[in-house]
Amino acid sequence: MIGRHGGSACATSFLGGTQAANATGSYASASTFLNNPTGALGQLDLFPKAGALRGAAPDTSLIMGFAAWNQDFNSSPRDWTFRGAYSGEGTNPGWLPKLEVKP
Repeated sequence: MIGRHGGSACATSFLGGTQAANATGSYASASTFLNNPTGALGQLDLFPKAGALRGAAPDTSLIMGFAAWNQDFNSSPRDWTFRGAYSGEGTNPGWLPKLEVKP
């Protein structure tokens, strides 16, 4: 699965819970949608490529009670037309995952 729940090498997408507006695909196809999904830590870039992961905004009423529900992984304001952890596309303006506490 590529999208709201990250990438998965599983043949079957994750099941359970309420799911909406997910983008799915194989691990091999992740580079079609994400900048550098197979990079080493510090180079791994799961930010969407331009034009790759957009759609209609889903209903967010079930998550409004959670802390930071309207922020993306970079703590930027959430634009719900983007699929995945980030609200944006192209160049990632934030932190790249590595073995350290996220600043």
